[in-house]
Amino acid sequence: MRSIQCPHASSRVIVGLVACIALLAASCGSRREITPQSSLDTAAIHYGRGLIAFEEGDLQTAQAQFSQARGLDADFPGAYSGAALVMASQGDFFRARQSVEEALHRDASFVDAHISLGRIVMDEGLSKGRETSAWLQEAMRSFERASRLAPDGAEADFYMAQAQAQGGEVAAALTSYQRVIARNRGPLVSRAMAMARRLQIIQRAAPGTKMGARIAVQEEVSQAELAVLLLEEMKLEELITQRRTPHGPSPFRPPTRTVDASRTEPQSPTASLSARQKMGLAWALPWVQRALELGIPGFEVLPDGSLATGSVSRAQFAQVVQGILSLLSAADDLTTSYIGQPSRFADVSGDHFSYNAIALSVDRGIMHPEPVSGRFRPDDPVTGADALLIVRKLQNAVRMEY
Repeated sequence: MRSIQCPHASSRVIVGLVACIALLAASCGSRREITPQSSLDTAAIHYGRGLIAFEEGDLQTAQAQFSQARGLDADFPGAYSGAALVMASQGDFFRARQSVEEALHRDASFVDAHISLGRIVMDEGLSKGRETSAWLQEAMRSFERASRLAPDGAEADFYMAQAQAQGGEVAAALTSYQRVIARNRGPLVSRAMAMARRLQIIQRAAPGTKMGARIAVQEEVSQAELAVLLLEEMKLEELITQRRTPHGPSPFRPPTRTVDASRTEPQSPTASLSARQKMGLAWALPWVQRALELGIPGFEVLPDGSLATGSVSRAQFAQVVQGILSLLSAADDLTTSYIGQPSRFADVSGDHFSYNAIALSVDRGIMHPEPVSGRFRPDDPVTGADALLIVRKLQNAVRMEY
């Protein structure tokens, strides 16, 4: 007698087997919250896109890509180390450290996580004003681990060089950048070459103070940072007081403790600044205040009671150079001697508001146009390295001429 079978029994067995296989695969493989849409829809690819967006300053896209990577593979360490970079850039260093530790917990040999940790340590140290030796040593340990894990990679050396430069170790940073350049492959080579040239400028300008060395490695300089360079590196107050009566302003003394902007004297030139702007300038307020007291051209409180913010352009720097030369000399025509002349620069018209200052700065050998095109690039921001070199040239010119 033949047994009677349910017509759907075999299909149920097959479905059950498939479910068991799928469950087993899920337990052995990576955990997913998002179903990939194609073979190219992987955590690694989204992580790579996130890094590109992060380096371009697009934090929103970067975070979205890192979140997508995590959704596709919750165990992929790059999703956590990438998110840590975004958190650090937003000032959330506590969560950034937690996130990068999550990455290392999942894969202690993941090179990018060690690099991310070094970058976070550097950013946190600079942001919070930690002692350079403390944060630099901690960051270097992370970069060195990354370098041991990937001896042929350029990333660890590149970001190690950044940390060394920010820490004032210019010679060591230049050596690290040169290792990146020597590999002669990858997208970091051109950036390393540009940074190496900038460090060579810094070496030529020879910063004499720690603050000058730190400002020199910045991509751009603010008016407050320029005030520090003029007073600390150029010793501008000494030059001014030598040419003024003994009843001039009392000599400037750098602060030995943190400045409380709220206790600024009412008679101070910075008294009219808003509380918010004073908070932003707190670290440099004594230098800005002294620049205003000395009457250094280019350092004036605007009619609305604010101080100019943003990076200093080459045209603005030329005006500061002109103002200082005029301030220190008895010549009355320095600010007008080139007015009415045809422009010699391809990108600056003769009636440009800073043409006289630009022409004067170039003729004195303090600033320079591009040698081939003849362009001055008046709207370009001045880098910290260029600012230091210009200040040094201005200092030498003043000492020789006046």
